[in-house]
Amino acid sequence: LDYELGTPSVASLAERYRADAPVVLILHTHGTESYTAEGANKYTDSDNCRSTDITENVVAVGEVMAEYFTSVGIPTLHCTEMFDEESYIDAYDRAAAAIREFTAIYPSIQYVFDVHRDSVIDADLTKLCPITVIDGEAIAQYMCVVGTDERAGYHTGWRTNLALACQLQAGLWERSASLVRKMSIRSASYNQAWAPGSLLLEIGSCGNTLTEAKACAKIVAEELAKLILGE
Repeated sequence: LDYELGTPSVASLAERYRADAPVVLILHTHGTESYTAEGANKYTDSDNCRSTDITENVVAVGEVMAEYFTSVGIPTLHCTEMFDEESYIDAYDRAAAAIREFTAIYPSIQYVFDVHRDSVIDADLTKLCPITVIDGEAIAQYMCVVGTDERAGYHTGWRTNLALACQLQAGLWERSASLVRKMSIRSASYNQAWAPGSLLLEIGSCGNTLTEAKACAKIVAEELAKLILGE
């Protein structure tokens, strides 16, 4: 698949991170996914929860994770490209091309985290707000999506990803049982075949606020860091 990334491009990110040998790649197949506005009615807000502002959409949530990984010594590359901005249908193909290019430039990449936000709605299309409270702070709930080889025979290493997802789930469960939603194991690969530790992370849903999602992202990053560092 011939694909030229926009800004920041693979080339510019490669130059920025060349000396760091990144271990983690964070990206966003559906980068325009955003959240309910602060103070809005979370259950009746009609906004479609899409934004191309990377300070307001799920890219900002990925940045929380990238900053935490970096702070604890895990070299991390954060691709802020919104692969769904031009075409939602082609987003996974575009993201796959980027992942392959990044991993070719950086064989050091061992983990690829595709950070999304979910869309939890009722039968009448009312937006729901999956949330928990930890130490008095409202925090969006987390869900992990794990792809398999059912529709992608080349994805033979999916059980490695599943093992990582289960370890993460266990760590988060210890923090708060109500923080974690049921894991979703799917028949498609979701681009998780290109690195041994690849997960699709759903940080909150359309009914959550960005603040709630960022709080969840920080906790998820803390637990992932423990696994990456072998703590």
